Amino acid sequence: MPLGKGRLFAEYNSGAGKSLYVISLEGNTIWSAPGITDYAISDDGGAIAYGQLADGRYSASVIPVAAIMKRPALLVSGELPLEVFSWDRQGNSIAFAAVEKDAGNRRATRQIYHYDSKKKRLSVADGSISGIPEDMYLAPALSNDFQVSDDGNSIFISLSWKQNQTAAPSGPQVWNTLDRTLYGSDKI
Repeated sequence: MPLGKGRLFAEYNSGAGKSLYVISLEGNTIWSAPGITDYAISDDGGAIAYGQLADGRYSASVIPVAAIMKRPALLVSGELPLEVFSWDRQGNSIAFAAVEKDAGNRRATRQIYHYDSKKKRLSVADGSISGIPEDMYLAPALSNDFQVSDDGNSIFISLSWKQNQTAAPSGPQVWNTLDRTLYGSDKI
C-alpha cells in the first residue's frame, strides 16, 4: 500500500505475530515494528498508530510518516493489549482501547484512550464514564462501532446492558422507520 511519497507500507503475519514495515521503492526497509497487536493508518496517510507487545508489556505509539526515521511517540504502556485504533478524518486525533479477554476469548473494554496530536494530549476514560446509565456498561470495542468523529472531538462507542433485557413490551411499539439512528450501520 502506498504511504507518502516514495514509500510502501507492508504488514507481515507469522507464527510469532504481526510486524509492520515501511519500505522505500528501492526495497529497503525504512522502519519496522514487531509484536503488533493492532494498528491504523490515518486517512491522509500521514501517521501510523499501533499497539505493540514487547518485553511482556503492551504499549501504544504513534509516528508521523514524514518523521519515520525518528523515535515514535509512546502514548501509553500497560498490562492490557491496546487495540481498535481509529483516526479522525484529518489525521489529528486517534482513539484506541485497552481490551481484556477472558478464558472464553470474550472481549471487555477496560479503558478508552484519545490522543490529540495537535495538542499532544492523551485523555483516558474507564468504565465509569459519566453519563453511562447504571444498568449499562462499555461494550467490547470493535472497529465497526468505535470511531472518532470527523472533527476529532468525540468518540463514538457502544454500550451493552448489564443484564439481558428480555422482558416483553407491555404494549405496542411504534418505531419511526425513517430514523436511521434506530438501526446499526450494517442494516442501512
